[in-house]
Amino acid sequence: MTQKRNTFSKKNSFGRSDFPEGFLFGTASSAYQYEGAINEAPRGESVWDTFVRKYPERNCYSNADQAVEFYSHYKEDIQRMKDINMDAFRFSISWPRILPLGKKSKGVNQEGINFYNDLIDELLAIGITPLATLFHWDTPQALEDEYNGFLSEQAVDDFKDFAALCFEEFGDRVKLWVTLNEPWVYSIGGYDTGRKAPGRASKYMNEAAVAGESGLEVYTVSHNLLLAHAEAVEVFRNNPKCKDGKIGIAHCPVWFEPYDSNCPDDKEACERAMEFMFGWHMDPTVYGDYPEVMKKSIGKRLPSFTAAQSKKLRGSFDFVGVNYYSAFYVKSIPEVDHNTPNWRSDARIEWRKQNKAGQTLGVRGGSEWDFLYPQGLRKFLNYAKNKYESPKFMITENGHCDIDYEKKPKLSNLMDLQRTEYHKKHLQSIQQAIQEDGVKVEGYFAWSLLDNCEWNAGYGVRYGLFYVDYNNGLKRFPKMSAMWFKEFLKREEEIEESEKEEYLLKSAMKKKRFLLATGSASCFIPKISKCLLLLLLITLACIGVLAKNHSSRPRLSRNDFPEDFIFGSATSAYQCEGAAHEDGRGPSIWDTFAEKFPEKIKDGSNGSIADDSYNLYKEDVNLLHQIGFDAYRFSISWSRILPRGDLKGGINQAGIDYYNNLINLLLSIGVKPYVTIFHWDLPEALEHAYGGFLGAEIVNDFRDYAELCFQKFGDRVKHWTTLNEPFTVVHEGYTTGEKAPGRCSSFTNPKCFGGDGATEPYIVGHHFLLAHGAAFKIYREKYQAIQKGEIGIALNTVWHYPYSDSQADKLAAARATAFTFDYFLEPIVYGRYPADMVNYVKGGRLPTFTPEESSMLKGSYDFVGVNYYSSFYVKDVPCATENITMNSDSCVSIVGERNGVPIGPAAGSDWLLIYPEGIRDLLLHAKLKFNDPALYITENGVDEASIGEIFLNDDLRIDYYAHHLKMVNDAILMGVNVKGYFAWSLMDNFEWSEGYTVRFGLVFVDFENGRKRYLKKSAKWFRRLLKGEYNGARQKVAPYVTIFHWDLPEALEHAYGGFLGAEIVNDFRDYAELCFQKFGDRVKHWTTLNEPFTVVHEGYTTGEKAPGRCSSFTNPKCFGGDGATEPYIVGHHFLLAHGAAVKIYREKYQAIQKGEIGIALNTEWHYPYSDSHADKLAAARATAFSFDYFLEPIVYGRYPAEMVNYVKGGRLPTFTPEESSMLKGSYDFVGVNYYSSYYVKDVPCATENITMNTDSCVSIVGERNGVPIGPTAGSDWLLIYPEGIRDLLLHARLKFNDPALYITENGVDEASIGEIFLNDDLRIDYYAHHLKMVNDAILMGVNVKGYFAWSLMDNFEWSEGYTVRFGLVFVDFEDGRKRSEAICHNLSLGLTRGTRRCSRSLPGAEIVNDFRDYADSVSRSLEIDKALDDVKRAIYSGKIRQLRKVKLASPYKQIGTTLIQSHMHADRLATARATAFTFDYFMEPIVNGKYPTEMVKHVKDGRLPTFTPEESSMLKGSYDFIGINYYSSYVKDVPCATENITMSTDSCVMVIGERNGEPIGPKNIESLIQMKRRMGVTVKGYFAWSLMDNFEWAEGYTDRFGLVFVDFENGRKRM
Repeated sequence: MTQKRNTFSKKNSFGRSDFPEGFLFGTASSAYQYEGAINEAPRGESVWDTFVRKYPERNCYSNADQAVEFYSHYKEDIQRMKDINMDAFRFSISWPRILPLGKKSKGVNQEGINFYNDLIDELLAIGITPLATLFHWDTPQALEDEYNGFLSEQAVDDFKDFAALCFEEFGDRVKLWVTLNEPWVYSIGGYDTGRKAPGRASKYMNEAAVAGESGLEVYTVSHNLLLAHAEAVEVFRNNPKCKDGKIGIAHCPVWFEPYDSNCPDDKEACERAMEFMFGWHMDPTVYGDYPEVMKKSIGKRLPSFTAAQSKKLRGSFDFVGVNYYSAFYVKSIPEVDHNTPNWRSDARIEWRKQNKAGQTLGVRGGSEWDFLYPQGLRKFLNYAKNKYESPKFMITENGHCDIDYEKKPKLSNLMDLQRTEYHKKHLQSIQQAIQEDGVKVEGYFAWSLLDNCEWNAGYGVRYGLFYVDYNNGLKRFPKMSAMWFKEFLKREEEIEESEKEEYLLKSAMKKKRFLLATGSASCFIPKISKCLLLLLLITLACIGVLAKNHSSRPRLSRNDFPEDFIFGSATSAYQCEGAAHEDGRGPSIWDTFAEKFPEKIKDGSNGSIADDSYNLYKEDVNLLHQIGFDAYRFSISWSRILPRGDLKGGINQAGIDYYNNLINLLLSIGVKPYVTIFHWDLPEALEHAYGGFLGAEIVNDFRDYAELCFQKFGDRVKHWTTLNEPFTVVHEGYTTGEKAPGRCSSFTNPKCFGGDGATEPYIVGHHFLLAHGAAFKIYREKYQAIQKGEIGIALNTVWHYPYSDSQADKLAAARATAFTFDYFLEPIVYGRYPADMVNYVKGGRLPTFTPEESSMLKGSYDFVGVNYYSSFYVKDVPCATENITMNSDSCVSIVGERNGVPIGPAAGSDWLLIYPEGIRDLLLHAKLKFNDPALYITENGVDEASIGEIFLNDDLRIDYYAHHLKMVNDAILMGVNVKGYFAWSLMDNFEWSEGYTVRFGLVFVDFENGRKRYLKKSAKWFRRLLKGEYNGARQKVAPYVTIFHWDLPEALEHAYGGFLGAEIVNDFRDYAELCFQKFGDRVKHWTTLNEPFTVVHEGYTTGEKAPGRCSSFTNPKCFGGDGATEPYIVGHHFLLAHGAAVKIYREKYQAIQKGEIGIALNTEWHYPYSDSHADKLAAARATAFSFDYFLEPIVYGRYPAEMVNYVKGGRLPTFTPEESSMLKGSYDFVGVNYYSSYYVKDVPCATENITMNTDSCVSIVGERNGVPIGPTAGSDWLLIYPEGIRDLLLHARLKFNDPALYITENGVDEASIGEIFLNDDLRIDYYAHHLKMVNDAILMGVNVKGYFAWSLMDNFEWSEGYTVRFGLVFVDFEDGRKRSEAICHNLSLGLTRGTRRCSRSLPGAEIVNDFRDYADSVSRSLEIDKALDDVKRAIYSGKIRQLRKVKLASPYKQIGTTLIQSHMHADRLATARATAFTFDYFMEPIVNGKYPTEMVKHVKDGRLPTFTPEESSMLKGSYDFIGINYYSSYVKDVPCATENITMSTDSCVMVIGERNGEPIGPKNIESLIQMKRRMGVTVKGYFAWSLMDNFEWAEGYTDRFGLVFVDFENGRKRM
């Protein structure tokens, strides 16, 4: 196992440390594509400036006059490089920026020199190495005009002068230089095809070309480029400032594969292509001449070098720059037309995207020539190494493009998974070339840091690691690829060391040895000297530290995940509960399988005891609490609550009680139960009756069982999973027979208990699906609306990768997934089996769904659980013709290694190969193929072999979780809706057919020593992860003040009609100014108006809100009004009042107070009812008449065109020029109040009963074709549709100049039900989904600066009064307006992820109904267990109003030390007697001077002494305080003994430790203490027993009570 840990780290830590020391990682750019500033500094024109202006149609009508303004923003962009841990930056120096006219003799531009000096200095200051390119295609236009640029040899001298100037100015700091970038592209594109500047070519090559001669000029230009290179290198090597520098050319090879791999001509064509593309410019720098094949083919058209030139060229490089992007197939051309010479015909080749078999070399990117073929780079490096005697290489460009001609930011632009994979795989190929092939590669430059102007493709393709928003000030946003590089390039010292554990020498000496496990093999030698053992431990510790220091474990915190993300741990009933034959539980098929046939289990064990969680569940819940998990996923044992599997066989109440107790305890500590209904433990009775899931009867029995669960637990359980891993059951239970019920075909395993692996798996899978559908249906129809829960299914698969890049293997990988994961997901999403299954399962063996079944299944999920552990490779194989099983139907072979290399290291189980990327890819598959479902990771974990020792130092598990959680987080960033993560497993348990031979737990269970639990290191790692970094330091609360929120003074309404009167403008301005004067020194965020549209609509159009005005035909009860005119007048005055307030703030206060001012506008978002153009226009009109109504005037100074066109009869006021000027730009931010969305239909415009509502000629409805846009909240107008907030924000950004936005209101209500209601899961879901949409909008470039939830507390909701509640805090309007937040505070529940929250069920934490006396006046006892239920009912029924003191006759009667076994009157009296014979026995004499009445009554024959009057007087009141030693038990009434009489029999009670199988546990003492405190008992102190373990009387040292462990065998050391 230890070696596997090392392998795992190596495999999964691919990063900087896998490359040689000093290897450079950087990004690349070029001057023309980045700098912009064409008219600054003063830069001369280049051939590209001329080309794009002269021929815009040949350049996508784009130019680089602005580019990405790197000239102005280089400092910020350099910081971006540093932020993602880059070492180097490759940039080019603009020849015309340094020499505007191309020649040194015609003037040097000092401002250009200064810019590059500043750039270089900034790079060096921040620790980034500069690599400068001299020529990246931007020939000065002046030289093109003078002598046709590089067509003339004159260019050689001018380039030499330019290079010499650069070396002199920058060579003291720049030590890496490229003379020429891609001379092949420059020559071919500019002079053979004419597609690039200067655009020269023969007409037969390019009709648009106006001059040029293809097949000739191309070679002339390259010849002169090579001569220029040689001259520059000579100058470089002779300049002292360039000492220790390196120089080379950046070539641009693609890799070639033969079109027909069996054709010798095509293979030869590949060699020829490499010579013509790479050798053309490489051979001269190595050998001083062109390749022979070129000279032979081209003849006299290819220039020749003089001897002197050849000498200068030979060895004119220190490294070979490689710009590699893609690969192609090449087909040989036997004959060419010699009348139309060109480079490609000279090479006699054709480039093909597909080979003869129709295959591509890889996934296509954004351009037609961009294919992902990373192995091509490795092949090229080896080719060049072998041909040119192992030169040094620098990968000077490598990148991936995507198309984006819309130039609108989309989420997909940022989640560039394909680019991330591109870079990763190419880097892996480079690393393999270095380590395995001995290629000398010194650096890697990703193209490109930023999206930019991609030459004649303009801005329509993007290569950047950072997204550039061309429509929004060229703002930059990091893409997923940038974040990947940041992680990939972390240095070792940045990587968090794993927690250091100290182990004492004595640990190894104990009977149970705790091993110090590290990255090296460890063992325990029984007869080892102490000195040698100490040396061994020290050595292992050192190795462990080294391993830790070299770990690349991702650094994660809870903050990396969405705030509502759930972290939990998972178990299952049979694996953990034990108590298989206790309390009425019936046998399951696993009891039969494991107990009757132990040979089926690896170690012959079974789950009859397992972890004994049935009896130790309180301890397990405490472990969850210690670690800090939010949730616990467990399963219900079907046969524990229905011993015979069906309702007619009877319900086992003890089983119901067990799960009730577990659920209640979880809720009491704030842990959410996530319950699985079926986790493989089918009742044996149903297997015996009709074959279990082989019988169609199972569907109804499962439905009934599920409904029983909903009935008994659904009031508290809000997350249900119907089935866990149905595929595992059909595969291993009915195909291979390895798991219960152990069925398979005899040819698979003759020891199976019958079966047919070709048919039964499909029957069982079909019944699984129908059972799931039936359970889902009944939950949704009868329980979901009331219980407000969600229900889903947990599916598993390994992730499948093609064994090779062949199309057959890719299809095979897809089939493998179709036969596992999609097998069950496609039916519940689309109501059908996957097409691959339908096509490959022959002979009618795959069942079909009836239309009714398909309809029932389709959409039968609220979420999908994903159980992921491992990944495998998949090969296509011929379909079997005999021995058919489900396994053979898919016609695939699933293997764990490729070419002898495992996909990942094996864990404790040989099937578990660790490959974290698989979980991300599986999640993306689920998102993209299945309509973006809500997903939970319901299981994910790793095991180690059980070695017979206590093993806690599980670094492998920590690495596994860290890497997998990183991949989950990446998936979330890519838009996958992952809502939670459950680690498998909370504790070591019975691992099915592997028994106890492997361990998956975060908690070690000692199966040989009472099932004792020990937290492993991984549990502590989770505890640190989950500590709640949202619980940071207390932050100041900034006031955001709204000046007008509808509460107009009545005096102004009476004086001039309020906002109907123009006078309101000045009065509002004066009121606003008063606010600025009095509060503006502290208030920095002002909102003038809140939702003016709501006022004009509901105050003046419908009359539903104050002042209640409308047309009489709208509502005769309105207080006057005209809905056709008044709304527009009021709206107009609102806008002018806003403008006046902003004007005075800006003129008099803003500069001094340094605040901002805006307006809060509302609308629902409007979607077209249909795809008709009319409805689309109607939706736009609806928005224009609500949101744009007020935003367009303050942005542009005018009303929306739709309003101007549709409000007839001059009813829409107009702005004067002065008013328009005042309004235009009258905002620093815009507040957005969003709650809901609606559909909009186009309708004919009204011709009578005209109001503002009819003017827009639309109908706004909440449903389409009978389907609501979203579920209804407490108010019927609030239909929940989170996507609307995103789309509204994007609308504001795109239409209104990208304003700064705040979400000033967003929330959801529930109906007020007259009871205290705190369990507002709907609200949590609402906020979570809406905040996710807000975050998506931000990623899309929307400038959202904040979010305000409506509302802090329940309040008066305008015309709805107190009938609905929007608050985060419950307000009890019937009891002094008490806030539920105060209860949370009293319970000492702190901030959880920044939000104060109460425990969901609150048993024992809320106080309290008065307890009624049930016995005579002498004795009382607290009915704790009953009280828990009573208190809970009281909370939900609204009966609790205040904390009351219980009025009792004497102080001692407030304390009860024993608990009731049942609620029978006899047991209550027995409890009173038990108390009288224990606590009251000594308490009553010192309080009242007498023995308790129960003792006097029950102690017969004068055996109880009596006090004399003097003794009684002395005793009475003989205390200042009472000490209470509390431990507790349950009590039952029993008949009084008639023989063998002792004091214990006199009370006629039986004292026991459990009730209905439930131990009394710690819950009751906690509840008791809290209840006492709430009831007013004076508790002055608390003493824990005991400080340390000690001699426990008759039990000696067998029990330990201590807070401190005492090692009695090792000098009584304390720990």
